[in-house]
Amino acid sequence: MQASTGEEIAVIKDADFIKNLANELNQADTASVSNLDLPSPDYSIAFLSNDEVIQELGYYEEDRSFGGVIGRYLDPVEGIHLAVLLELPID
Repeated sequence: MQASTGEEIAVIKDADFIKNLANELNQADTASVSNLDLPSPDYSIAFLSNDEVIQELGYYEEDRSFGGVIGRYLDPVEGIHLAVLLELPID
């Protein structure tokens, strides 16, 4: 979902990509960013299970360095930046 408009722009159904992304996110180094003033992510991504949102993350189109960690994913609930560089397959 595009963060600025809330518009759904893609649904990723590639099971291999989702599995790879989930593994990278689960094993990623993280940095606390809860006390930093960060730019808004370019996109918001939602992980669904049986049409229920189980996790939402922010996604930056470019690699970002926050708190000493370089990555594209932000967990706004936990206040952490994840060191995962895997690009989403969206246009």
